[in-house]
Amino acid sequence: MRVYYLSSDNLEKFREKIEENLDKYKSGKLTFVKANDLIGASKIMIEDFKFDMSKKEPSSTDYENIKRFYLAFKNLKDTPAAEEMLWAGLCHYTPFWDYIKYRWDCKTEKNVLDRYFFGEGSRSKFYNGLARLWWYGRMTYDEKAKDPFELTKYICENLTTKGLLTMTFAFSHNRRICQTYLRAMMNFEKKYKLTEEEYLQTRIIINLWGGNILLDSLTDIELTDKLNSFLEKLINKRGEVKQKKSKSKTKKITDHSKKECPKCKRKADGKEEIEKYFGFRKMNGKSVPQSQCKKCRSSKKKS
Repeated sequence: MRVYYLSSDNLEKFREKIEENLDKYKSGKLTFVKANDLIGASKIMIEDFKFDMSKKEPSSTDYENIKRFYLAFKNLKDTPAAEEMLWAGLCHYTPFWDYIKYRWDCKTEKNVLDRYFFGEGSRSKFYNGLARLWWYGRMTYDEKAKDPFELTKYICENLTTKGLLTMTFAFSHNRRICQTYLRAMMNFEKKYKLTEEEYLQTRIIINLWGGNILLDSLTDIELTDKLNSFLEKLINKRGEVKQKKSKSKTKKITDHSKKECPKCKRKADGKEEIEKYFGFRKMNGKSVPQSQCKKCRSSKKKS
C-alpha cells in the first residue's frame, strides 16, 4: 500500500477550509479532496491491512488497531512520523477516513483539527486519529518481550491515564525509560490496582525526580526499584487511611454507648448503666437510649 501526504500549501489550505467543509467531516466522506491534492511518498510503502471496526464501542478496538496499524507502518522512521503533513494526508485519503469516522465523531472545528490534523500542544500527535495509533505502538512495542504488545495492552486499559498521561512525562521522548516505567507500573498492578489519584501522585514524584537527577542516566533496575519503593509507600498510606477510618468508626460506636441527661446531667457509661438510669426505646426498629433519665421523666409525669 502506498502512503500519501499533503504538501505544506495544501495542508494550510485544508486547515483554512475546515469550517467550510465541516459537514463533510461530520459525514466522514471527504469528497472535497481531489486526487492531485495528495502526494505519493515513493519511499514509504506499508503492508496492506484492515482496521477492526466491528465493535459497538469504538474505543474498545484501540488495542487491536494499534497493533495492526503499527505493524503495517513498522518500518516508518521517527522523523517522518512526527510530520503533520504525513498524518493529515493519510486522514484525508479514502482507505483511512472511514476509520476516522468510525472512531471519532467530529462535530466541531476543534474535533476536526485534533483528529484530522495536529491541534495545539506538543502532544498533538497523540490526538491525531492515525498518528496516535503509530506513536502508542512505537512507544510500547517491545520485540524482546514474549508478547511484544504487552505494554500496549496495559495502556489500553485506560489510554488517558496510562497512555496519554505517560506521554506527557519529561522522559517520554526516551523509549527505553518509557517502557521501563510502564513495565514497572504494569507488574506492580498485578498485585495492587492503582487509583487515578495514585497515578497522578506518581506523575508528580517523577517530575520531582526529573528536577533533581537525570532520569535517562538511571538503569532499568534503578528506575524500577525507585518506582516500586514509592508505590509501596502509596499502598501503605492506603492502609493507614483505612485504619484511621476504622478507629474513627469504633470511637463513634463507643461514644454512642455513653449517655447524659440534658436536664439533671446524670451520666451513664455502658449499656448496663443506660438501662438502669435511662432505659431504652424503639426508634426505626433500633433500640436507642431514652432522651432523659428515668428520674426526670418520672418528675415530668407527676407535674
